[in-house]
Amino acid sequence: MENLEIQKIWYYRFPKKPTLKQFLVRKMIKEIGKELKGKIGTTVSAGRYMPKTASIIKDKMKGLNADKIKEIHPEWVEEYEQEK
Repeated sequence: MENLEIQKIWYYRFPKKPTLKQFLVRKMIKEIGKELKGKIGTTVSAGRYMPKTASIIKDKMKGLNADKIKEIHPEWVEEYEQEK
C-alpha cells in the first residue's frame, strides 16, 4: 500500500455585504416582524403548515419590491450607504 500524505487545508470565508435590494427587503421583513411579535398559531398555506406570523409577513410583502421600498423608506438607502 502506498504512503498517503495528509494535508490540512484551512478555508477562510469572508461574508459579502448584502446588495441594496437584499438589504431593503430584509429590513422590511424585520420591521413587519417587529409589529407581529408575540402572535402565535399556525395556518395552512399551499397544503403545508406555516407560522401565522410568516403568513402575515408574506401577505404584507406581496407586491413590494426593492424599488417600492426605496420610495417608502428613503432613509434606509442612506443607512445602507453609510454602512458601506
